[in-house]
Amino acid sequence: YGYAKSLHLLYKNQDSLAVELERIAQLRYDQGDIDLLEKSSISAMAAQLRARCIESGQLLNLAAKRFRWSCFAQDAVLPAVGAEVLFDAGNLRRPISRNFIWICMATMWSRRDIC
Repeated sequence: YGYAKSLHLLYKNQDSLAVELERIAQLRYDQGDIDLLEKSSISAMAAQLRARCIESGQLLNLAAKRFRWSCFAQDAVLPAVGAEVLFDAGNLRRPISRNFIWICMATMWSRRDIC
């Protein structure tokens, strides 16, 4: 999730640069500094940056859904300030079932092997 969020922020900043790039290309074309081919290639680059921003937004939504699924949560769960918050089991009013603990441990072991 953290990677997807950072990537989306990067492409979101580049999206504003794409608007500026396209504006500058239009100005240079109007002044005669560049021809139509160069203006079209700059517009294609700007469109590609916009497409990456949209794609990274979709990737962020998918990462948030996967993160929620991995936490066994019904509602959206997002890490605080890019760091994962540990669950304090000491404040529970009822005990956690052994099956749930084994599922969590098995999930952690399998993910540790992947990393």
